[in-house]
Amino acid sequence: MSRGLKYDDLTAAEQSTYQEIIRRLNHTRTGGEEWSDRLQDNAQKIHDPTVRTHTPRPVGQQLFMASVQRLYEYGKRLVARYRRPPSKITSVADLAQFLRTQAVQRGFDTVERASFPYIPAGLDAFNPGSPDERDTVAHAYPDALHHILVTFREASSAQRLELLVAYAETLPELPEALQQARDTMEQVDECATPVFLSAQLREGQVHYYIDVPHDAPTMRGFAGLLHTGLNGATPTAIAATPDDLCQQLGLQKALGSLRVRGLTALLRRMKRTARDLGSPV
Repeated sequence: MSRGLKYDDLTAAEQSTYQEIIRRLNHTRTGGEEWSDRLQDNAQKIHDPTVRTHTPRPVGQQLFMASVQRLYEYGKRLVARYRRPPSKITSVADLAQFLRTQAVQRGFDTVERASFPYIPAGLDAFNPGSPDERDTVAHAYPDALHHILVTFREASSAQRLELLVAYAETLPELPEALQQARDTMEQVDECATPVFLSAQLREGQVHYYIDVPHDAPTMRGFAGLLHTGLNGATPTAIAATPDDLCQQLGLQKALGSLRVRGLTALLRRMKRTARDLGSPV
């Protein structure tokens, strides 16, 4: 019997995004502060090794979850500083889209609700409900990137940097075949850090391979963020990604214009590669 998407199938970054969407959804119901406390307690239980019995996470993911835990310690202050919270319909639509995107990317056609903490009763990711719910969030770029944008927009400047660096741990290492054939990868010359890119189109989806040194956490973090947000999407969706993504993520002031230009160069190269792969021969 085939199974559906489980919470444990998500990467650490995706689990953080899921918990942020849940927090926003419950903020529209309760006013936020009490929920922030409950979510923080739940996050501790989710990642408590005495409660979870599956294989321990690698050190890199443990570091990521430590940064996520620090974010939840800011919960009450964040709630007080947020702009007018999104409507319940918006948050439900966000959650349905997020779960549907993660399931489809992994080849699942359903979601195992019981494995997800605090999932709303009655939510069906593959049948979101009314047209209003389905059309609330309109964007041409991939849903996964949209959820990353939502998370960054609602974080402080310091938290954005923490999240960016944490994404460095999500960037997959090159497969062995590419490690033996680095000369076949395209270098992104505009980046101060040596960055190499390769991509393949499989069944209408673009799959990226990115090589960034581990001693360049900012660039590697942005590469990990782009890999999470764009990998497995269609060329058309990737091409619709805004060129000012760094500004929309709120990274301009924190990193400065010079470093942002390097990050943007990688994004533009990934978009160009996607367009080339999607163009008819």
